[in-house]
Amino acid sequence: MSDEEDDTRRGGEENDESSSLPVFITKLLRMLQSNENTDSVRWGNDGTTVLISDPSAFATKVIPRFFKHSNFASFVRQLNLYGFHKTTQDPDLCEFQHKHFKRDNPGLLHNIKRKVAVEKPDNSKNKTEMEDLVQLVNDLKQRQSLFESALMQKEMEKVMLYQEVQNAQQRQTAIEDKISRLAWVVMNACHAIQQQPGGGEGGGESRRRGDEMPGQGRAGGADGKDGGKSSMVDWMVQLSGMSGGGGGPGMMQ
Repeated sequence: MSDEEDDTRRGGEENDESSSLPVFITKLLRMLQSNENTDSVRWGNDGTTVLISDPSAFATKVIPRFFKHSNFASFVRQLNLYGFHKTTQDPDLCEFQHKHFKRDNPGLLHNIKRKVAVEKPDNSKNKTEMEDLVQLVNDLKQRQSLFESALMQKEMEKVMLYQEVQNAQQRQTAIEDKISRLAWVVMNACHAIQQQPGGGEGGGESRRRGDEMPGQGRAGGADGKDGGKSSMVDWMVQLSGMSGGGGGPGMMQ
């Protein structure tokens, strides 16, 4: 309990005809009415202010006579709590005034009340809620950033996959083209071999004659067979060269 609060509480034990006044105001009046204190505290010239001419002497000699302390700053706080304010900012002049504290009008003293301390709202809860909200927003931003990164990665993978499909289709087309060219070469080679005089049926005729004339048949058959092989090789080489020009597959179609 502070000295001021204790003095206020003890005022209830010092009731007199002015007991309806706050204890601090009653003691302040006694200070000003005492002829022993005029060297350090007194009424102002017009009787509407409290003039403390010597704060140091007032703190050491006057305050302890009326309160349980000698703290000048504490006394000034009490003045402020009851609505007194300084009349000047001059640090060397301590003069306080209250609109209801007048020497020649004591009936106004009952209007002086101690200020009720107003509790400041507890903003800790609001602060915590705000911090939680800010954290939630930051989490959402982080998740959004991760989602956008994942989406971008998927788009890149989609583009790469599409490119791979395109490349595969191109490779497939090239392979099919090569197969078509090769098939065309083989078909034409077979057709050319069948049309050669010494190949195909010629070789068969030689083999039939070889049954009747073993010596001649073998010789003829060998010549026909060798001639067929030579012609086939020549035609395949020739047709392979032709297929490089791109005319082959067009004939097949």
